[in-house]
Amino acid sequence: LSGWPVAVDRASRKADVFYLVSFLEEVSLLFFRAFETVRPLSSDYLIEPGKGQARLVLLEAVEQILSGGLKVLGLTNVKEYA
Repeated sequence: LSGWPVAVDRASRKADVFYLVSFLEEVSLLFFRAFETVRPLSSDYLIEPGKGQARLVLLEAVEQILSGGLKVLGLTNVKEYA
């Protein structure tokens, strides 16, 4: 996630969105791989005091980066939670 500024900088300097799109794809794939291996049974872990706070911060960071990336690309995102 810390590579976000670098991806935006490279994309803008080279006038090529490939770097940005590749970064966003990598972030989303890593998130889904992690979610598959540590899939929670419910969302209770997100609100229990002292448990899951890091996961909640990670989820918010991923959402912020992906939403920001789509906005930079001029796309709109659709939130879908199953």
